[in-house]
Amino acid sequence: MLLFVLALAILASVPSKSPHVVIALPSLNEESTIEQVVADADAGCGTYYGDQMCLLLHCDSGSTDSTCQRFAEAPVTHCIKAQLACGRGKGAALRRALQHMVEVGAEYLICLDTDLSSDVRDWIGAFAGALREGGADFVAPGYARHRTDGTLTNLICYPVVRAFFHTDLRQPIGGEFGLSKYAAVAILNAPWPEGAIGYGVDILFTTRCLCARLRIAEVALPPKLHKPSAPQLVEMSAQVITTLLDACSTLAPQPRDVLRWSDGATPVVLVPNPFPMPRQYLISPQCCVRQRGSYITSTVTPCARARPPGFWRRSISAWMPRP
Repeated sequence: MLLFVLALAILASVPSKSPHVVIALPSLNEESTIEQVVADADAGCGTYYGDQMCLLLHCDSGSTDSTCQRFAEAPVTHCIKAQLACGRGKGAALRRALQHMVEVGAEYLICLDTDLSSDVRDWIGAFAGALREGGADFVAPGYARHRTDGTLTNLICYPVVRAFFHTDLRQPIGGEFGLSKYAAVAILNAPWPEGAIGYGVDILFTTRCLCARLRIAEVALPPKLHKPSAPQLVEMSAQVITTLLDACSTLAPQPRDVLRWSDGATPVVLVPNPFPMPRQYLISPQCCVRQRGSYITSTVTPCARARPPGFWRRSISAWMPRP
């Protein structure tokens, strides 16, 4: 009997061969930043998934520099590593990552861009909290951003998702996100338009999860520091907009609630949709944060004065020519 109990204890201490979470790292010529992203992701998994097996999955889209070599040589202490060769485009890389996640039977997937300069160790904890404790199926980032940052997000993606899908999701094309295995299956089973093979993959993930009636969450993150996207803006805009229009024409919109999740640990409020009360913007020298009820991004100290309702309408009217 003692030997039987001892054998059970030994088996319980041996980690499962199937990873609990997959950290997807899509890349294309990111030799200057991928080693630091790997180090931060490994440290974050050790902190927030210490008792679970984690897989760092590098999905490369045909890098011509030493990106793959540097990933292979990057030291890790908690995670295991794997590399997959994928087709050209971020969407092709992430589709292969989702397929691998389903094949190995992982519970969650967290995607991190490999051009990041930000410290992403605590980002792992933010996504982990919303996925595990919050029970979310799709977790979008809520970056602290300046009000002029994110042209494609502010002028097209957010207004269209807000109006058509009746969901107040501020970063529908954030490069970082978390998925459950249910969201992965829903995304893989849906049709993929041509634009989703490239930069349109982020809005594809968002719209597919919204229409699949999955539980959507948003986590508060600090500002995202990465390579400028301006050189790819023309190509990116075409792929994102065509994918978004395809979703609007083929998917049935349903009102959704977004769980606001702060610091990856404490659920704050569940915001009702569609069309909650207007957002007030608090302008600071660093970035723009938002406040509604008891929710406010905790990484930035807001200014004391917010713009009153109708401020911008009156300001614009002041200089517009009168008929």
